[in-house]
Amino acid sequence: MNRISRLIFSNTQKQKNLEFKLLAITEVIDHKISFLFQTGWYQPLISMNAFIIVKI
Repeated sequence: MNRISRLIFSNTQKQKNLEFKLLAITEVIDHKISFLFQTGWYQPLISMNAFIIVKI
């Protein structure tokens, strides 16, 4: 029983780490997109970010 609870704990930790990474990536993407919308160079960036998200 103890082993199972440890497994569940490690899985939740991994999930939290993944969620944190995704949050950080999303923030970076949001920042880039808002910056590029201001400058007008947003078209190539959106396709690039789509590729990054798929790669992860």
